[in-house]
Amino acid sequence: MFSLHETTRKRTCRTAFFALCLAPTCATAAWIADHHLPWRDAAAASRLSDRYHLEVALVDLQEPRPSMMRLASATLAAPGVPDPLLKLTGVETHRRGDALIVSLDEATLAIADLPKLAARFDWLLSRTPATKIELRIERLALTSTDDAFTVTLHQLRGAIERNGDAPPRLQAIAHLTENPRADAKPIGLSYELAAKPSTGDEVHQAASAAELAPQRQVVTFNTQQNAIPIALLAPVVPGIAALNNAATFTGVVTWRASDAGELRGRLDEVDLAGILPANSPHKLIGTATIELTDCHWQGEHLQQLVGTLAAIDAQANGSFLVAAHGYLACQPDESLRPTLAAAQRLAEQRGAGKEPSSEDAALLDATHKLSHLACRFTLDAAGLAIEPHVPAASTLPAGTLAAIEDQSALFCPQLTESKRLQAAAWLQFIASPPPPGQWLPYTPEALETARRFPPPQ
Repeated sequence: MFSLHETTRKRTCRTAFFALCLAPTCATAAWIADHHLPWRDAAAASRLSDRYHLEVALVDLQEPRPSMMRLASATLAAPGVPDPLLKLTGVETHRRGDALIVSLDEATLAIADLPKLAARFDWLLSRTPATKIELRIERLALTSTDDAFTVTLHQLRGAIERNGDAPPRLQAIAHLTENPRADAKPIGLSYELAAKPSTGDEVHQAASAAELAPQRQVVTFNTQQNAIPIALLAPVVPGIAALNNAATFTGVVTWRASDAGELRGRLDEVDLAGILPANSPHKLIGTATIELTDCHWQGEHLQQLVGTLAAIDAQANGSFLVAAHGYLACQPDESLRPTLAAAQRLAEQRGAGKEPSSEDAALLDATHKLSHLACRFTLDAAGLAIEPHVPAASTLPAGTLAAIEDQSALFCPQLTESKRLQAAAWLQFIASPPPPGQWLPYTPEALETARRFPPPQ
């Protein structure tokens, strides 16, 4: 039988011992030591910070097996900003083929930071090598800037995919309750890159798809089956933050990273008092439902606002009704003639420096319960149009805007398409006392409202 030389046998045994025993033992010991070093969390956070250009902090980093990581918590903040953009708790990631599975117990971010994250989304994904990312977030908490309220979405499930050189696309769903019914309809969220609109000449002149207009982020929020708090829309829809937090929205919102967007849907439980500025001489209380059929904006300016308003249990004082006649050209019923005359006398007394009549002031302050307050409205660069919106089953005259005790009090103005009210008339209506004057109110509230108006033609 063939036998090795003793020296050869010793060398073979030493080599096998090193390769099969000593080397794996040393490698395992080094791996264990590396994973228990006190500065390991900081080192891993530094690597992630350099990759994503964010300030990352990690707590209790663990790797129970290869390609798997667990964290007690993590925070991501913009460089030099103390408040984090994103807080994560109960983080676990692992790979399954080419897919990266990300599971979170809870993610917390400010509602106002949503546009910032959307604008950075594509760049952040480009720094992640995975071709597919599956998201499983049990709770997504969206907080207001002052932490006055929090909106929580539950059981968010989504997927981010990149097919070859195609831009990434996100599809996700979430629920408003922690334990939704089996037939509950989820909220839909999508993100994609779309080409900016080009003219026909530009399309014909482009030699290839790469020469077309650059792409931009498009985020679509679909909640047609659920009523979500309106605060979720405050960062992207101009002026909607002025409405009460209890109001809800049902519909579809599309937002583009160029600060443009569109909205179609219904607003419920809108507090009518929020329509008037705090220092307005008028009073309007109650709730309303607003159906928006066409709402477009660019930056902080509304481009077009078309919809209907129907009030519920509304009450208004005489000053509100008289101002609607004076500034919005609404035609009053005979029952408002005494209030109109009182407003005229009060204006004359103030102009003459006399003490205003308490009886006339009481007429303007008197509260009227409105059995009907509804209209269709259009606001665009051409101006403001107000049209009647009377239910088919109602016995009120067709042009009624407001009614007291089922009797018409105000009628909508007769406006043609080519001649509308100036947008400035709305500013005078909400902030100026009757009778109508020529001056625009110069108050912070009026200026803020004017800043949202469509630029005039």
